[in-house]
Amino acid sequence: MAALKKGSLVRVVRDKIEGSVEVTASDARLPSYIFETNGEILSVQGDYAWVKFALPVANIWFRLDHLEASS
Repeated sequence: MAALKKGSLVRVVRDKIEGSVEVTASDARLPSYIFETNGEILSVQGDYAWVKFALPVANIWFRLDHLEASS
């Protein structure tokens, strides 16, 4: 598996994010677009990636292990 880096297209993996500490610490209602559309990694800081979606929504930080490469 290729390492995720700035510019990578990604999707959030539902099975990995549901029930995670990050979700239980905030609003557990996850928007469907994070699973159904591609996002682009804008920055990587440690174990987290800042992801921008092509929709008019705010950019979001995700753990790298909650993401998978997309085409």
